[in-house]
Amino acid sequence: MNTKQLTEIWDELKAQSKSMQSLIVRNTGVPGLSIAFDPISNSNKILLRVEEEWAEGMFPNWTGLHFSSEFFEVPILLPHIVLELTNDTFSEVFAFFCLDLIENIADTNGSERDGRIQETVNSWNQFFLANREKLLTREKQQGLFAELDLLLRLLNTGLNSNIDVISSWKGGERAYHDFQFENRVIEVKSTLSKEPKKVRISNEKQLYDDGIDSLQLLATSLTTVEGGTRLIDLYEELSTILSEEDITHDRLLTQIIKYGLLPGDFDKYQTGYNVLQRQYFVVEDGFPRIIVCPEGVGDLKYSITMNTCDEFEVSEEVAFGVFMNGE
Repeated sequence: MNTKQLTEIWDELKAQSKSMQSLIVRNTGVPGLSIAFDPISNSNKILLRVEEEWAEGMFPNWTGLHFSSEFFEVPILLPHIVLELTNDTFSEVFAFFCLDLIENIADTNGSERDGRIQETVNSWNQFFLANREKLLTREKQQGLFAELDLLLRLLNTGLNSNIDVISSWKGGERAYHDFQFENRVIEVKSTLSKEPKKVRISNEKQLYDDGIDSLQLLATSLTTVEGGTRLIDLYEELSTILSEEDITHDRLLTQIIKYGLLPGDFDKYQTGYNVLQRQYFVVEDGFPRIIVCPEGVGDLKYSITMNTCDEFEVSEEVAFGVFMNGE
């Protein structure tokens, strides 16, 4: 299913509701998840069956969407979370959010399913709680540029399917690592600093490799320049590559929205960048990092001077082979 199909279902349900005064529901094929239209409130809804009723304090307070808890007979009375679109301005975002939910809870049940629902909701907080009038900070713009730049380069290798590459991008989910494929990870850092080049590590978990098959760090050195590549240029190039793959393109847009941007927001960011250098490092024993903190210490931030990491540097070809194929 893609967002176009999801929107078409809501439109069909709305058309059917003209002579009705009760909730119209359609199954999705995912057990316990239904698409619905409410003719009384004239709103699109999603119904999610859960193991236990969610308390009011568990629901986020998002602009344009409303969460509630209700019981439905299916066939016995069971608790459900009801997600309702309350502001049509957010209809496109609501469709992407619902699609993300559908994908994340497919093939799950019980407490695992409830956990996936909570994880998905948490991963969208950044967008819905953001001040839509404020631009991304310069640091976040540069970070997004470096991540989209890597995404484009991974797609262009042809080592894996486009959907696998796009699905490996986790940056918008505020996960510890920016890219993860199976159990292999790339953490992306951008820098505008002059020599010696430094990258900032935002917490002690980012370079923690316990339980990970491989962890690599990409340091992308940027410079701002008139007429350079803009965020919108990278987005349009990615969209062109994925123009024939609706599901894959939807997944790209979902991650961008989670990052805090709507596709129409890219025009607000006109800074041009040139990539001076991309350096890939294998993070392993001996690499300069802090991964263990004294009890009571957390939210650690520090920087790494890249010229101290030369012995851990590998080529892009080697880095991609390890990440995508475990070679």
